[in-house]
Amino acid sequence: MKRLIVTLLFILGAFAIPVANAFAQEESPSAPEEKVAQKIEPAYVAVVDFNYILRECDASKSVASQLDALRKQYRDEMESQEQELKKAQEEWKKLKLVLDKDDLIDRRKEFEEKVSTLQKSVQHKKRQLDLGYENAMIKVRHHITSAIALVAERIGANVILSKTSVIIAGRDLEVTQQVLDQVNKDYPSVDVIIEELE
Repeated sequence: MKRLIVTLLFILGAFAIPVANAFAQEESPSAPEEKVAQKIEPAYVAVVDFNYILRECDASKSVASQLDALRKQYRDEMESQEQELKKAQEEWKKLKLVLDKDDLIDRRKEFEEKVSTLQKSVQHKKRQLDLGYENAMIKVRHHITSAIALVAERIGANVILSKTSVIIAGRDLEVTQQVLDQVNKDYPSVDVIIEELE
């Protein structure tokens, strides 16, 4: 009797599985998803070190050298104005002994206005330099992104990952040098434009 029950269960189980699978294939909502998944192209991945390119490309270096030259120019201008202020301060100290109180107050106000003007000028120049640098580096980043797209198209990559997001990758996936070469070829320099601020 036990043998008969086991045999019947076996026969019913063997018959039930194909029937259940047939119903599952007909009614399964995942069947269209499987068809969609089959149409997706495989990913061809490349890895790029954006920060390295940003640091090492000729365009970034040209921005840095232009900024250094502008800072030196502004520093020289400010030092010249500071020298004038020191002379005015020395003159005021000498006149302090000779002039009356009202004249001293007027001279002191003139001196303080000159100091205030110089401080405002320094802050203005700093903001101009900062803005010029930021705008130039936005252009550099844009040029790097364009070069990444060109290299990706050339090698057939449809996914580009940042090296900072990847833990392990084969050397054959690394395209940083190719991108750096492309950036240096297409965008050897970017101008730092100093705009007048309102």
